[in-house]
Amino acid sequence: MNSKHIYPIVVLCLVGLQALSCSDAVTSTSLSLSSPQALALVCQVEDGADWSPAPLDECDGESDSHRLMAFVTNGPSGDISIMNLSTARAIDTDPMVPGFTRLFVGGNLTDIVAVPGSTFVYALNSAPAQLVSLNTGDLTFHTFDLPFAGSTLFYDHASASLLVPWPGAGTLLRITLGEDGTPGETKAFFVEGSPVHIADGGMGRLLIGHATQQHITVLDRDTMSIITHVGIVPPCQDGLDNDDDGYIDGMDSGCVDPLDFSETEGATCADNPLDRYCAEAQPRACGNGEDDDGDGLVDLMDPGCLDRRDNTEDTDNQAGADTPPTLCSNGVDDDGDGLADFPDDPDCFSAGSASEKPVPAAMAHIAVSPDFRWAYVVHRGLGTLSVVNLETMSLVNVSDTDDAIHRQLRKRRDQWALLFTGEPLSLTFREENDEESTAIRAYVTDVIGQLSVVAVAIDGKPLHLIQEALEEDEDPDMTLAGKPRLYVDDEEIQMGFSPVMGHPNMGQLLVETVDDESGKKSYYGIEFREDFEQFRRAQLSETWHLEYEGALPGISSIEAQVAEPDRLVIGGINLCKFGALTGDYLVIEGAPGTDCDLYLDDVEVNFTISAVGRDWVELEPGSGWKTGLTGADPVDGLDPACFPEHAVISVRPVGQFVVRGSRTGYLHNVVDTPEGCEDVTTLLTATQEGLEPSGLFVGRVTPGEIITDQPLPVCPITAPLDGIAKPHHFQNAIFSLTIYPACTIDVNGQFFKTEPARDSRWSFVVGSGFTSKVILVASLPSDVALHEPTTTMYVLDLAGKSIREIDLEEFSLVNALF
Repeated sequence: MNSKHIYPIVVLCLVGLQALSCSDAVTSTSLSLSSPQALALVCQVEDGADWSPAPLDECDGESDSHRLMAFVTNGPSGDISIMNLSTARAIDTDPMVPGFTRLFVGGNLTDIVAVPGSTFVYALNSAPAQLVSLNTGDLTFHTFDLPFAGSTLFYDHASASLLVPWPGAGTLLRITLGEDGTPGETKAFFVEGSPVHIADGGMGRLLIGHATQQHITVLDRDTMSIITHVGIVPPCQDGLDNDDDGYIDGMDSGCVDPLDFSETEGATCADNPLDRYCAEAQPRACGNGEDDDGDGLVDLMDPGCLDRRDNTEDTDNQAGADTPPTLCSNGVDDDGDGLADFPDDPDCFSAGSASEKPVPAAMAHIAVSPDFRWAYVVHRGLGTLSVVNLETMSLVNVSDTDDAIHRQLRKRRDQWALLFTGEPLSLTFREENDEESTAIRAYVTDVIGQLSVVAVAIDGKPLHLIQEALEEDEDPDMTLAGKPRLYVDDEEIQMGFSPVMGHPNMGQLLVETVDDESGKKSYYGIEFREDFEQFRRAQLSETWHLEYEGALPGISSIEAQVAEPDRLVIGGINLCKFGALTGDYLVIEGAPGTDCDLYLDDVEVNFTISAVGRDWVELEPGSGWKTGLTGADPVDGLDPACFPEHAVISVRPVGQFVVRGSRTGYLHNVVDTPEGCEDVTTLLTATQEGLEPSGLFVGRVTPGEIITDQPLPVCPITAPLDGIAKPHHFQNAIFSLTIYPACTIDVNGQFFKTEPARDSRWSFVVGSGFTSKVILVASLPSDVALHEPTTTMYVLDLAGKSIREIDLEEFSLVNALF
């Protein structure tokens, strides 16, 4: 009733792959879509009283004799919806049945593909395992039994066949299509792994994404033999022997840690002290091939070794420790995969690793750029988008392809893949040309229904950058900060436009213009960099915290073993990576199971750190004191007998604020050296390749000083006072601000300096520093299809039960259809 032509449903029985089953079209729902899973686009041309197939590029919207059709599988309802996109009307497949009817096939219809120039589309049925062949002209269909329930469907134009991956058996089924579209010969190919998705890799190649494996497989299109595998996570955790030396991941001596991007030996650390993947001129204890602690275990086989940068093997050689401390050396199959510990469990990088859990299952979805240079792989387990270079057959580290500051920040966040606001689901590429350049862009849908844009390459130059919302000719100065809030004991202190007494502050709580010509502003004392064009990608929308003597992020309430009265060892984490330094406080937060009153959960004992390495801490003898207990006796050292299991510790700076962003994290220049954790700020210069001036990566700031013991003329102090108060300036890669000292009023009404309260914090929001170019296109996108002759993309909305029409040129939602 909704179509220009109505076709009767005729169900034919043909002999197919094995046995043919026939179904009648019986349904009486009034909805065009029920549970839309996948769609295929078909162009048809009017041929008298009928419609015949035509190339997709003929459906350009200019001719009334052509119509663009969408065939949509509806999952568990077992039917196919047929939509006329040219008229935005659905086809009622049986006008003799009251209400609107879809084409009922039965079972659970998941994927669907169109064959260019053919009358047929093919749908995949997972229950029962069948292939459905649908004639798009007269809407007759045939079902053919399959030997297994496949995951997706792919049309290989080179062999005129359909490919169905079988993840449970590492197999692909190739189904040859006859000239009349009838499925014919079938043949199974073993491709290893758990194949779930297929893409055309160009140059006679097919790319296979897997359900569980952390790589894609490259096949020869003709022979279906394996050419190679390419990891979609860093090479030292992808389960592949990338350098062909017979060793994989943690077993390969070229892998420094799981995030190392090369299994071969790297440059020496002297070349770049901030590069965690560099090789030592003299191997450290966990990479020198020796049993340094005399326990009979060498390097990564020793539970004391986190990775090859670890300079001690002693984590397991500690007083009172009856069992190894980590899950990768405890003799137990902790993740239930049938394998226990390093090296038998490949998910353990070392015996000192803190977890046997593998990288989440990939459920990889692949798309390939029009020039066949790049494969973008949705890694649904990690919620990332990996970039594979198809010329070099290698994973691209996206942190190496951006501007200098953004590159450094990404490296510090271990951001090797593209991250989106929501986890990506599917994507498609498009080549876009204008008078000045040729651009390749990727359009990515995510779980929260957004469509994002990635600039893949401009005139052949690779970019791999999420596109920003701002146009080049618009004013880019949109970064701003919200009014800071002060918290003490996690309770907000109410303020007006001036800070309160008793706490350091950032000045008057006002928005002020600091440069009339440029319009640059100070937001409550917070200023952003003038060279915005270079730095705006680093300015994420996030919340920043300045916490006085706050616990360093990552070293809060962690477990440590007390080896000696003045020494603790920590398994499974790298204290240097989290910025711990000599001179910091080590705070004992509690000792589970102890009978020692000194270390009860409600009392914190502080010690000054005399030396610290990636997995050990040494304390200054006699430096201990109890938080909040003035005049208490000093604590000489730790009694190992008080810690039969472990101590709960944190690391805090002395007399400083910890500055951290909710997304950027805690910035620092601390690296692990053979002697321990060292701040290499003084080693950095702007001329060293790959490094930045030291002032940009800093996460600590000291409050301003009051340089007199005399009563103060004013309190709170919100401006410099010559000879009385000296503020301290802070600048990192994102913003700058000034910290003024704390003061208070005594019983006589006079103002004096005071000490800040530990854990008191200022928090403020930074907004729109870099805003991704996104539009909301669906409730839950399940599939996308690009209509190449036009600028239109169609997004299938599973939750909204509709097809969303997107104009990519205008980047806007045009219609919600059906």
